[in-house]
Amino acid sequence: MGSNRLGKLVSFSIATTFLVVGCASGPRLRHKHEFTLSPGQEHHAGLKKALLIPIGSTNEKPVAGLDVADDRITALIVRHLEENGISVERVEPAEFELLAETAREAVRAERKSGASGVVSADIGFEDVIPAILDELEQAPDLVIAPNVVMRAAEYQGTRTIVWDGVRRRESVVDLNMTGSGLPAASIQVAVHTRDGARVFSGFGGLEPVFRIDRALAKYVLREDLFQDERNLQEGVCVAFYPYFGMQETCVR
Repeated sequence: MGSNRLGKLVSFSIATTFLVVGCASGPRLRHKHEFTLSPGQEHHAGLKKALLIPIGSTNEKPVAGLDVADDRITALIVRHLEENGISVERVEPAEFELLAETAREAVRAERKSGASGVVSADIGFEDVIPAILDELEQAPDLVIAPNVVMRAAEYQGTRTIVWDGVRRRESVVDLNMTGSGLPAASIQVAVHTRDGARVFSGFGGLEPVFRIDRALAKYVLREDLFQDERNLQEGVCVAFYPYFGMQETCVR
């Protein structure tokens, strides 16, 4: 199922638009990293508790087959947050889906009544966060939404592939290519306050989804997708950079 869906992606070019507040690069990252960070909203010692929602819950363009490592990626996110002094609460996917739908209905009803002063029919995740927390009877300092998404990587020659703060080496022998548009998977994270405001978002590269078969002159689905724990760990760290400070080292 996942392989068929992923295989169809090679026929399409991948275009991504950013609202970029900052761009970090240098010895602490392997490649430039684009992120959004609201001024003055970097992490500080007063932020000690986070609600981590199920991975993929806010992904508007999910790709079948990219969820094979969700549990392992989630565990790495939890570990990364705890290493930075944040205790993590989680909610199971089925429970979260029900909570989110209930929250959407509550927001929709409030808007229809005119009590909110908002007339838009569009309801985003930011809009329902307060209602979800009310239902959970929790008051975390942060709400974190992760997604595994498709992105476009770039070949830089000598088998080097770069995107979203990471650099990988292709294992195909004698591959020496340049160009962009190679489908690659990244972890995207968004950090929200308890009132729903998004204060940070970033991407961290995980792995190219395909290898290039020179003999067949086409992309071939990787047989070892997401098997390298070091790649996942680096991608998670990069996705949060520089929310926890510019001095954080993500190169493993």
